Order: sequence, then C-alpha cells, then structure tokens
Amino acid sequence: MKTNSYQAAPLDVDEDQTLLQVERGMPVRLIATFEGLTTTTPDEPAISASNNANAHRFDYLPVRQSENGPIIGIFSSSMSQSIGANHNVEQVYDRLGPDDLISAETSLLQFVWSAEEQPRRLVLEGTDIRGIVTLSDIQKLPVRISLFSLFIHFELLLTEHLRHILRDRSPIEFVSPGRRGLVQEKWRIYVEPNGTGHL
Repeated sequence: MKTNSYQAAPLDVDEDQTLLQVERGMPVRLIATFEGLTTTTPDEPAISASNNANAHRFDYLPVRQSENGPIIGIFSSSMSQSIGANHNVEQVYDRLGPDDLISAETSLLQFVWSAEEQPRRLVLEGTDIRGIVTLSDIQKLPVRISLFSLFIHFELLLTEHLRHILRDRSPIEFVSPGRRGLVQEKWRIYVEPNGTGHL
C-alpha cells in the first residue's frame, strides 16, 4: 500500500503571525502584582514605607492620595537609604508621568525591552490603576517562556541558514582536526540506539 509522506519543516508557518500570537498570549498581567497590592500615602514616614515594602519584598510601592484614594505616584523602597528619618513619602516619591503607565494587555516583552530605562510601571485595567510591574518581575516564568520562544526561533533560522550554506557538505569538515574525533564519537553514541543517522 502506498503511503504519502509529508515532511514539514519547523519554519513552514507564517513566522510573523506566529510570533505576534506568542506576544499577544503573554501579556503584562501574567507578571504584574494585582492581589495583595501594598501601597503607601504621602504622609507616611519614608522609613516606614520602605520597611513595609521590604517586608513584602517589593522594590516600589504605589502612592495613594489617601488611604483609599486614587494612586498618584510611585515610591522607591531604596529611597530610605539616602534620606533622613524625619522625611515623609511626600518629599521623595515620583509623581505620575506619561511613561509610568502600561496596559495589563500589553505584551510583556514590550515591558522587558524598556525595563532598563523604566524599571517600574503602574498597570492599567481599563482606565483604572490596578497593579504594578517592576524590573524584578522579568524573572518570572511567563517572561522565560516568551524569551525561550524567541531563542528557539533564532535557532531555527540559524539552522536553516547553515543548511543553505553547507548544502551537501558535512558540518564535521568545519571542526578542527583535534576535536573532530571527539565530535564523531559523541554523534555515534547519540545515534547508536536508533541505528540511524550519520555526520
């Protein structure tokens, strides 16, 4: 019986659309802090606010106008190291600016790209500030997954490019004579259980 064989290559897709969907599927909300959001107020002592932030392992605290009021700025927990004991948050916090906000639905990679220049953003759900995302959040799993997909894409592009350059030549030709035997032995061990493949 005749069977059809369909050999699909990893890049036999619309790469731009694939990467776009990966970005859309990993929004900022996946790494932002919403639940248990700790805030401070302008009249709180800066040392107290900093200790509170450190106790919750936060680098920054949103600043509310009053205890349950709207968020009006961002306090950095590191500020207590350079200010006097009598200073309040009012004297050191950063007022909201045009670059301090980011939508919860924005690709988290967009935050990653800009995190060095803007290491903290207040996160919008609709028109309301509901959370915060900071530089330390880029260590979280969703960021690793997004970056891994980009690395894999680069690896596939590089592999295709090398195949185009090498054509029928073996890559072992480009290995120095001193290492060639080691590479061939490693490859033999790799393919031996299947009994297929050659280098």
